[in-house]
Amino acid sequence: MPGRFLYILLVLSVAVPVQASSPYGRFHALVIGNQNYKELKSLKTPIADAKAVAEVLQNRYGFEVELVLDGNRKEIMRAFSTLRKTMTSEKDNLLIYYAGHGYLDRLIGVGYWQPVDAEQDNDIDWIPTSRVTNLLKVIQAKHALVVADSCYSGNLLMRESKAQLAPGMEKNAWLQRMLERRSRNALTAGGEEPVLDSGGGGHSVFAKAFLDVLRGNSEILDGDRLFDRIKSPVIANARQTPLYGVINMTGHDWGDFLLVPKGLQGQPPLLAQTEKRARGNFSRRGDNEQPIDLSAITVDGIVATSDENTNDSSLEKKPILTGSRKAINILLSTDPSDIISAHNKWRSQAGVPALIWSEKLARYSQNWANLLAENDCLMKHNINSDYGENIFWSGASLWATDGSASVSEVTSQDVINAWGSEGTDYDHENNTCRGVCGHYTQIVWKTTKEVGCGISLCDDGSQLWVCNYFPAGNKTGQRPY
Repeated sequence: MPGRFLYILLVLSVAVPVQASSPYGRFHALVIGNQNYKELKSLKTPIADAKAVAEVLQNRYGFEVELVLDGNRKEIMRAFSTLRKTMTSEKDNLLIYYAGHGYLDRLIGVGYWQPVDAEQDNDIDWIPTSRVTNLLKVIQAKHALVVADSCYSGNLLMRESKAQLAPGMEKNAWLQRMLERRSRNALTAGGEEPVLDSGGGGHSVFAKAFLDVLRGNSEILDGDRLFDRIKSPVIANARQTPLYGVINMTGHDWGDFLLVPKGLQGQPPLLAQTEKRARGNFSRRGDNEQPIDLSAITVDGIVATSDENTNDSSLEKKPILTGSRKAINILLSTDPSDIISAHNKWRSQAGVPALIWSEKLARYSQNWANLLAENDCLMKHNINSDYGENIFWSGASLWATDGSASVSEVTSQDVINAWGSEGTDYDHENNTCRGVCGHYTQIVWKTTKEVGCGISLCDDGSQLWVCNYFPAGNKTGQRPY
């Protein structure tokens, strides 16, 4: 059964003069809109979608755009070949947008893009999505994102994001980390299901949501937050559920695509950033990465546990220390009462009972912070845990707009308030997030009673803060208070 494909492969590349010195690299885009088919049923909106996407990428985000309308197989493959030859810098970033028919062969699990010269029931001129995957393996671009508004588009993903309460990320240090790491992600209009070719006022429902975000955005926007912002409008207007995840076997290294408005491309990312994900949203893996088993990790002879009986007065009253003298000084100056006070300030405003400190949760959090620090300070949740979890990462330096840097001095109040400030994005009446609010909702979750936190220092001098909560919040379909 033929279906509609809309693919966007994003790799950061800058095309305007200011981008010559931009820390984000150059921005390129290949935008394909296939609508008028020779043998398959013609579609309604791919050309309008492709033109609009090309325009906003070029004018608002400074992309160099190649636009292919009603492309046949030879023209599309030639465009792929050109990208491979011309994008030779590891700082380059690419966007490939495909709108047109797609097909999934369920017997062999292979998806296809169908050019305008595609024949019904004859795949000789179809383009398997493995060609896209192979391109992403060999191309020198640092970041790539495939955005697919199509039937059956979800088969490109290795694993989709299991989002809760619209988790996502803010800018700052997280953007710096995402910028430095290679990324190969896909944002799709649905899984293995049909998607609408219209319904968006001259665009598909998914394309309209995508364009609305691009046009209304004025900040540096990573792929996860892009997904968060388009997901609800699509679900509300069509029987399809967008997905976001890693493209399998392409060398993904847990970076992310960044959409950077032209006016911001000469500025460095800020280096003090909360990890903006609700618990459970780091269930995805890299190509060769295995899940980390916390149960086997010991720190100073203490084994981490997910025992729900978290109160243990026999444990020490301070989190386990780790790292250099600088890290130890940070930890020694962090009083659990300050962490509790910062949490309960937000809980008081929400009208929910105060939290108490748990030494066992503190040790559990410290174990995880240490383990992450030993693994290149990866920002990952412990998916084998029964607790709720918030994570914060702060760079060793804070960058000013003039390019100067200063030593980062992060306090527990800074960390908790960064999470709590997400409350402005939480719509209590509708129990939804306008942006990011997963950390806030965990802090104020009414049935949560205990919290314990740990801090670790990364090799580059940055800090990892981990807090665990019992009982866990952010339960799907439930309100925090």
